[in-house]
Amino acid sequence: MFAIVNKPAILNVQTKTKRCKTMEARKFARLPKIVINKIAELTDMNEHTMALSCLAMDMNNGIAFVRLAKINCEHIDHGHLAVELYNERNEIRATLYQQAKDTFANYKEIMAAF
Repeated sequence: MFAIVNKPAILNVQTKTKRCKTMEARKFARLPKIVINKIAELTDMNEHTMALSCLAMDMNNGIAFVRLAKINCEHIDHGHLAVELYNERNEIRATLYQQAKDTFANYKEIMAAF
């Protein structure tokens, strides 16, 4: 006779819509083109750790910047990037990418630079 309406699903859709609008409102910042070009230049020179450091510095992520500096120093000291350092750098990379995605409207341009 009467259909049961799934109100939680409707509320869930409204919550998702609100969340999307909030995300769009937060994405007003743009990473300057000169920084994106510098990241691309460092990546082309095979300086991936330095490129990530550049991104971390512009996002004011001091913790990531210091960790990447230590990785870079050890890389230079040993002459190669050890597996542990490589894995640590990848963890930092994932965190920085997520932070950039949540912060910058030109996230796709940033990702293309890497």
